[in-house]
Amino acid sequence: MNLPAQERRIYDYLRRSNSITPMTALQICGVYRLSSVIHRLRGKGIQIRTETANAKNRFGEPVRFARYFLEPQKGA
Repeated sequence: MNLPAQERRIYDYLRRSNSITPMTALQICGVYRLSSVIHRLRGKGIQIRTETANAKNRFGEPVRFARYFLEPQKGA
């Protein structure tokens, strides 16, 4: 599949690691707007599941964020 650079980095990371968060996308893949890239990948037929995760930020405050998972491709 021929994908633009950011989409390729996110897709390849998902294939290797199974999941990605916005912080990982920024630190590892250099992608600031992960949700936008996920939206474009879904538009190309790639099945990606979203789950909401809870954690604490560096100030100890509760935060919620999305974690994206690559679904097994049908016929693969």
